[in-house]
Amino acid sequence: MGRLHLHNKGTGDYKCKFTVSVLDPAGGAPWAVDDAERTQDKGKVGDTNRFGMKMTTHLYKQAKTMKINFEVWKK
Repeated sequence: MGRLHLHNKGTGDYKCKFTVSVLDPAGGAPWAVDDAERTQDKGKVGDTNRFGMKMTTHLYKQAKTMKINFEVWKK
């Protein structure tokens, strides 16, 4: 499981989407992918967004790279 800590110190409300992928070191298909869409209300500081990844146990030791895509737009 992973966590992203977000802060919105601005005056507007926003939505965000993050996608997390654990990449195959050999260049094949990603071993695990998870995505989530969240809201970030104005003035919210220290918000924790969690995500879970399901992967075969033996792959955790071999995983070297994680890719995170993050999109933000006005609510």
